[in-house]
Amino acid sequence: MFSPVKQIVLLRHGVTDWNCQSRYQGRSDVSLNEDGRRQAAACRDVVQGWNPQLIFTSPLSRATETAVLASGRSVGDMTVCPELCEISFGKWETCTRDEIASSWADAYASWGEDPDSVTPPDGESFLSVRERAAGVLRRAAQSEEARILIVSHGGTLRALLAEALGAPSRATWRFCLNNCSLTGLEYWNGQFWLSFSNDCRHLSSCSRPTAMDAEGGLDSENERFDLFSRS
Repeated sequence: MFSPVKQIVLLRHGVTDWNCQSRYQGRSDVSLNEDGRRQAAACRDVVQGWNPQLIFTSPLSRATETAVLASGRSVGDMTVCPELCEISFGKWETCTRDEIASSWADAYASWGEDPDSVTPPDGESFLSVRERAAGVLRRAAQSEEARILIVSHGGTLRALLAEALGAPSRATWRFCLNNCSLTGLEYWNGQFWLSFSNDCRHLSSCSRPTAMDAEGGLDSENERFDLFSRS
């Protein structure tokens, strides 16, 4: 017998000043800037129309503020998950992409090729990130709720996608996830399926940074799809 389909939407937090500077944020609690707040508010019609029954969010303020603005609910109505925090980048944190590439050239190049092959100095291994992501996926899969919103960060959400789809870590940075983009997974019969990715149509009136994404991937917009079967 087929199990009921569960829908999971991944929402990356809105833009911050550090995103615009290509500066690694990691566990630093950087707030949304005004553009980021506009982006998060622009998600509201789509998110409320889909009506998530359960919301998981990172505890960092750029994620919780995005979750509140996008859903219209208070943090008290959400499940705050430390496992959804951004990657701990250690000594790379607060540095720009160019500064890291200059001071840690070999390690940074290896990180871009395969994050399993190197750990940021004093930072978190990518294996640890994937283990955190796997735990969140298990909680979502085991939940009785059918529609789950997960609000988190670029690096962590890419690790979560890699876990969900059984992709190797070296493929992680090939997932495009713009700030406040929506990505949809469906879960049934014990497997996750990618339904749509990097949907940014709701952001058409918002400005977005064009710099390289400071969590590892290229900031670019994929083909956009309807939210599951919604028109």
